Amino acid sequence: DGLFSYDAETNTLTVKGSKDFSVNAVVNNNPSLTIFVANDATLTSSGCTTLLSFCDFTVTGPGKLTLKPVNSTKADAVFLHAGTMTLEDADVRASGVVCGIEGGNTAKLVVRNSFLTASGDAGGIAYLADFTVEGCKLITPYNGKIVSSGVLAPEDSYESFASHVRIDPIRYDLWIAGTQAAETNREDILGDGAFSYDPDTKTLTVRGDLNRTGSL
Repeated sequence: DGLFSYDAETNTLTVKGSKDFSVNAVVNNNPSLTIFVANDATLTSSGCTTLLSFCDFTVTGPGKLTLKPVNSTKADAVFLHAGTMTLEDADVRASGVVCGIEGGNTAKLVVRNSFLTASGDAGGIAYLADFTVEGCKLITPYNGKIVSSGVLAPEDSYESFASHVRIDPIRYDLWIAGTQAAETNREDILGDGAFSYDPDTKTLTVRGDLNRTGSL
């Protein structure tokens, strides 16, 4: 149907659109897979978890990826049996019944310069072996706490997982040659050492040349 393609040389699965499934939408046992979300896409799975993974993989791309189980009372949007799920410059919505993103004993989640919304009755992000946020900030719940196993709610002295979690990238109102300054690139905005930004002092440091038609 033109919605999915796979490049074996780069180990990349490209998602281009939305689809409803009567089985798991994606089951990954392919180490170092990259899921590239080309366009906004919603993947639903009837009666079961939407994305299952048994090894490391990365989600990236300009499109927003929504993962959601339907017709189930016990399914996650994402279940990580093992390995690390890395969000890199991505936008993911994981809306589960039990958990948004749940992990096994060794599963890890890294959110790097990405948008992530995750929800579930038992926790938006829960039961992980390790959880790391890079260049991002926790928006919801207010006063929530990021711990190695997920995100805790402020109620009950942080003894329960937050049922709704939102994480946004830290970005600044500054663009150099079309590239927005962010927490992850502020020390070298264009990757050539010419521009850096200090958000504490709001100082842009220029160390090199930039040839460009029009303004910065």
